[in-house]
Amino acid sequence: MFNQTDERIKKMALKGMTDEQIARKIGRPDEAGLRRVRKVTQPDSLQKEILHSVETRKDEDDEKR
Repeated sequence: MFNQTDERIKKMALKGMTDEQIARKIGRPDEAGLRRVRKVTQPDSLQKEILHSVETRKDEDDEKR
C-alpha cells in the first residue's frame, strides 16, 4: 500500500525531522506536500514509534557525552 515516497517520509520522521522539514526534503514545500507528510505520519502506531525512536536517539546521544 505504501509507495517509495511514503517509505522515505516514514524514515525521515523516525529520525526526528518535523513535518515541514520532510515536506521540503521530498520537494513539496507547499500545503499539498504537508498534507501528504501528515497522512503518513499521523497514524497512532507510527506516532508512538516516532516518539520511541526520538527518545532512544536522545538517550544514546546523552550516553556518548
